[in-house]
Amino acid sequence: MPESRLTKKIFNYDYRGCIAGSWASRVKNILSDIDSENKFDRKLDMDLDILKARLVQNYEIDWKEEIKTKPKLRTFCTFKTEFGTEKYLTFNLERYERSLLAQLRIGILPLHIETGRYVGTPPQDRVCLLCNNNQVEDENHFLFDCKLYDEFRSKLVDHVKLENPDFNNHPTDVKWKILFNYYTVKLAHFVKAAFMKRKQTIYRT
Repeated sequence: MPESRLTKKIFNYDYRGCIAGSWASRVKNILSDIDSENKFDRKLDMDLDILKARLVQNYEIDWKEEIKTKPKLRTFCTFKTEFGTEKYLTFNLERYERSLLAQLRIGILPLHIETGRYVGTPPQDRVCLLCNNNQVEDENHFLFDCKLYDEFRSKLVDHVKLENPDFNNHPTDVKWKILFNYYTVKLAHFVKAAFMKRKQTIYRT
């Protein structure tokens, strides 16, 4: 671009000043984060595909560390290991099923582990009030242990075991990965049926 163009003059002014918060400063910081600050200093071209790949790689590293610090994402961390859009968002699920599945994934489904927080109940005391297991009603209990949902759980597990006969022998974190990655629709059906029964039981009692 000719030096006489107003756009070029503004660019040069911004580039030379590189004042904190300016466009030039932000670009320099971005390139610095991916060890490419020399591209800025020398005004060198950079392949945008390479730039994008490096930025995504850096973000994914930060993302993996950050989700470990979020108590609500206790379950999410067990099966979500790669940054990216989840396939279940493209599946033909009912809106309510998709909502419940999302809530279960990120730890905000209103189970006792979540609702107990509203009234200050210590986490270890947020036990399930719908069965006699005396376990904290968290996502693991809801999905794998609560006797109230045995009927729905049996249908889900029987379907999974057709292709994964050893499903019940896997540790919990592996079960989560199997269900969310390969049986999302069936899992959504279970969550909907179980949660509706949970609400009916609570309101009836």
